Amino acid sequence: MNPTGPVQSLPLAPGPHREPSRGSPPMETPLRYGVLRANLRPPVGFVCLLTMGVLFLISGVVWAGVRLQGIEWQVGVMNGKPPRKFRSITSWVQGPDSKSPGKARVLVSLVNSDSKTVEGVLIRYALSAKMIPIGGVRGSGIWTVPFWLEERRVPKLPGVQQKQIPLAHLDFKDYFKRMKRLGYWPEAIKAQVMVEPKEGESLEGHILESEIPVEWK
Repeated sequence: MNPTGPVQSLPLAPGPHREPSRGSPPMETPLRYGVLRANLRPPVGFVCLLTMGVLFLISGVVWAGVRLQGIEWQVGVMNGKPPRKFRSITSWVQGPDSKSPGKARVLVSLVNSDSKTVEGVLIRYALSAKMIPIGGVRGSGIWTVPFWLEERRVPKLPGVQQKQIPLAHLDFKDYFKRMKRLGYWPEAIKAQVMVEPKEGESLEGHILESEIPVEWK
């Protein structure tokens, strides 16, 4: 008889248990998986090329379509028979007691960066004046609300081309005359031009403005 009583095995800790295999070689699956994952990793150069391609496509989508490239001020004088001969100007030379130098117009440059022809391009433009009292200090003027609003439609703009569009329907005469009766005269004129975007287009490149000083002579 065993004086210490029957031998009992200690209970196992909770959770699943697996009998160790006898004579089995060490498991190599983690090592082989790590090697396979390293082999599947794409080269750095391929990743860079793919990223650049995606960015190029995104930029092409954002900038595709019609954009404003620039604004140029011009004045036209009648020398005998029509048409008027326009020339570029950097200031409008007209004081309260002098005559208009000629017919004003704005020349805008449109660029179609898309490969397809764009139809029905709508251009809206407005004119504002920076007014000061006649005899006041130059540089103290205040920009007023637009005194001239107009629009022009361009029927077609071929793909990947630039075209200059004259906005000739401008009139300073009546507004200048009315403000002179009130004791004011402009010291600068500003043109704001906008190309109406198509559905889904960004407004980037669709709005420009330009101003020129008014010289009192």
